[in-house]
Amino acid sequence: MNGDNGRRSATNSVVAAGFEPESHPPSKLYVGQIQAAVERIALRQGHGAGPLPAAFHLLDLCSNLETAVEHGDLPSVGLSVAGLYATSSWIADIYGVTLKKSYQDLGHNATISKLIEDRRATGRRREVREALALSRTSLTDIMRNIALYSHAYGSGSEDTLRPLSEVIAEFQISLLDLGVCLKLDLVEVLENGFHDRALDAFSGGDHNPRQAAAVKQFTPVARRTYCPFAAAANLWGAPEYDPSLSIAEHIRSSVGLLHHFSRAALRETMDGFIYSFPASEFGRDTAHLGSLLRTLIETLMQCDDAEARPFREEDLLDEKWRFSFDGEDYFVPVFAPLYGPGHNRFTYEVRDRVFILLQPNSSFHRRMGVKGREIRSQIRQRFRDGFQPYDNSKELEPGRFLQAEDIRTGSPKWYRKDKA
Repeated sequence: MNGDNGRRSATNSVVAAGFEPESHPPSKLYVGQIQAAVERIALRQGHGAGPLPAAFHLLDLCSNLETAVEHGDLPSVGLSVAGLYATSSWIADIYGVTLKKSYQDLGHNATISKLIEDRRATGRRREVREALALSRTSLTDIMRNIALYSHAYGSGSEDTLRPLSEVIAEFQISLLDLGVCLKLDLVEVLENGFHDRALDAFSGGDHNPRQAAAVKQFTPVARRTYCPFAAAANLWGAPEYDPSLSIAEHIRSSVGLLHHFSRAALRETMDGFIYSFPASEFGRDTAHLGSLLRTLIETLMQCDDAEARPFREEDLLDEKWRFSFDGEDYFVPVFAPLYGPGHNRFTYEVRDRVFILLQPNSSFHRRMGVKGREIRSQIRQRFRDGFQPYDNSKELEPGRFLQAEDIRTGSPKWYRKDKA
């Protein structure tokens, strides 16, 4: 009793002193901020499930949702909706889907609270059964996309299968429609669903390419380069280098993941696949870098399921030659600590790693659009203005992959067997 009186007295004293208890306006929940929150959770955990475990977790949650709806168990419905929203946001992040843009492209508001109000006020809502059916249809398309990318399952159906950038947003909106039908407080449901352990249910020890060590090691370089697209690039990383394997064996261990990346890059926003190696072993000079690059290119050409082929110097010296893997053309720049601060392949504070980046041609087209030539010229100018010129336009394609320490000299002939 005295304790309660004491607390009331303390509260009255605070109010009397002119201080009111802090009140907060209702949350609006922005789609982009929800996606960013999911990414932060995964970063804190140091891992998050790869695409397939996350997709199967979606299936489990969807079954739980349907059971909860059938039994009228609204608390369980809310938990399932929050889990489905978080997991699908995580899958979107893996494949470079910007959900805010996806919502807007589909004609929806990217502020959750406003989207819900709009659908309630205008009657643009579905019945429970219809919302559940649409969520199941959208989930099926999510699964089909991931199966296509990871195992080429359903290859040939690309023209009729909408990409993840469309179907994930549609899936999430069907969940919101279901919540509107059931009169759930969706803002509260989603707020309560996002916490530090929100991804625990489907986190695991499998290799997650978005959280790979190679990506984290390369991030300082991506953030400080003069390329305007680098900081926001969606990068995947190869498995961590294993010194017990030969270089060719290590590259072969990444082939399945690179096939996955290449198939996705043709349809989603995938900006780069990064390999990371210890500089002490592979980055002592351009001769070592050249040998590493040749082994990587040669091994990938031999392991290309779409077109396995031998590595032949005369092919690389053809002015039309481009490196391709699984139907996707790639630009393959090498970054290393031996390059000085005035070099465009400088690795900044990362002094112990060598990076080989595979940049899909589809990413250049997607980022630059119809103004590609103009934007490339602007990017070259940014590097020149930043005292890191890289205009080597007279070089053949292999010469652009590996540059000399002094860009005024010719690029190393890494593709020649006697130079390996």
